[in-house]
Amino acid sequence: MVPVSVIIPFFNDSKGIVRALASIKNQSKVPNEVIIVDDNSEKKELIELNKIIKIFKKKLNIKLIKNKKNLGPGSSRNIGWQEAKNNLIAFLDSDDSWYYKKIEIQYNFMKKNRVDISCHKSTTNYSGINHVMQDTLKYSEVKKWKMFFGNQFTTPSVMLKKNIKIRFEENKYYTEDYLLWLTLMLNNYKIFLILHTLAYIHKPLLGAGGLSKNPILMRMGEHNTISTLYSKKLISPFFYLILITFSNIKKIIRKLI
Repeated sequence: MVPVSVIIPFFNDSKGIVRALASIKNQSKVPNEVIIVDDNSEKKELIELNKIIKIFKKKLNIKLIKNKKNLGPGSSRNIGWQEAKNNLIAFLDSDDSWYYKKIEIQYNFMKKNRVDISCHKSTTNYSGINHVMQDTLKYSEVKKWKMFFGNQFTTPSVMLKKNIKIRFEENKYYTEDYLLWLTLMLNNYKIFLILHTLAYIHKPLLGAGGLSKNPILMRMGEHNTISTLYSKKLISPFFYLILITFSNIKKIIRKLI
């Protein structure tokens, strides 16, 4: 086992989480802690979740945390982040899964290069997974300017150090991950992208970083993200207008497509 805490926000997805946990159990290097944060799911789903945890506890060290009310995925990840016992944290959504060497590859990369945050490519197609060896690993720094015009990676690809003080925006339901990555970069954190595909995203990807099934709410979330950066004085008024305009143009293009 390796000292990595995996954080999974859960909400009414007992079918999906079986696949997610199986992909953790089957890792070449199994993480020594899995924290599932239930975001006030329905009773029947919670019953199923407990049955599933009981099965996987034979192989995984699983801790279940229950929110007393629905807080959203970002807040749920923050709760798991706070409770994690390891210095390295990996995020996985309950409806997604990992390539079997994801933890081994990313953990070794983080330790060898002494970076605070890393991510990798993701795919919706099983045949898109790269079979990569550690000694041929390719990576690059994520460019800040590219991130402003679209999320460049998915949350289940991220591994970071627990001691990072900046966290997900509380009670934000859409693009909460995108806001965090931008905020980190604007606070001079470097994010390194492993140029290999190590995660399966079992939902449609509408953008590089993966958008939700509801593009209208995602667009509203994107506008809110840009406004939040502006309110925190992390971007200038001029750049704020550029980003809002670009976001609106993307909306029009998607409607035409």
